[in-house]
Formats: sequence, C-alpha cells, structure tokens
Amino acid sequence: MTMAWTHAILTIIVRVDTDAPYTSSETSGLSTIAELFDRAVAAKEAGRYDEAVSDLQACVDEDPDNPDAHWQIGLVQCFLGDFDASLAALEKAVKLNPNHVKARYDLGMTYMMLGYNDEARAQFEAVLALDPANDNAAKQLAYFP
Repeated sequence: MTMAWTHAILTIIVRVDTDAPYTSSETSGLSTIAELFDRAVAAKEAGRYDEAVSDLQACVDEDPDNPDAHWQIGLVQCFLGDFDASLAALEKAVKLNPNHVKARYDLGMTYMMLGYNDEARAQFEAVLALDPANDNAAKQLAYFP
C-alpha cells in the first residue's frame, strides 16, 4: 500500500464526529467522564495524540465498558501507527456495542487499510445492516469484487 493511499484512508477516518460522548461517574480533575472524553477528543483533533490516549485511557480505567472511549483510542492508535492496538480497541468498542455504526465503519476502514479485506467487507456489510442509508459503507463495499 502506498503512503498516499494510507494517508487518504487516515484522512477519511479523521472525519469522525463525536456528537454523543459517553457519560458516567466522576473522575479526578474533571467533574465527569464526559468532560474527560470531550477533552480527549479535542486533544485528538488538535493532534495531541499522547494526551488524547492518556485521557481516553483514564475514561476506560473509570468505566471499562465505555465503547466510545475504546473507539476513540482505536482511532488515535491508528494515527500513531500502532495498528495492533488500534484494531484491539476498535474490536473492543464493537464487542461492547455491536450497534455502534461509527466504530464498525472505522474498524472496517482500518481492516481495509491493513489489507484485511474479508474482515473489512464484513464490517461494512454490518454497518449497512444497521444503517441501510450509510453511503460511506456502501462506497467502501464498491472496492471489493
């Protein structure tokens, strides 16, 4: 895979919005996990990936069943080039919430970027089963014979 193709896929993954952050109990320094999560997403979007991972890991430490935190960790790990950690976190997010369309889509994109085409296709098909109007997943399936 060329560097340009890898950059294009990562650019697509960056478009992820986080309009409904996970909320839970209090955590140190911030009043809620939601605030910590929001700070982590802001750090991710500003390119401060180490800070983002640290804050997201604090969310997971406080609430291990937080699918959004695992999802965002997976994205950041991908940006950092740690694809094993990225896949593990994205897979955990989907395991915790099988209906998490965005996590499934990003897992599919990561699989595709790494050449795991069967796994990628399965995720895009699952996205379309959950959200038949998901144009992004439909477009990605077009790349598979």
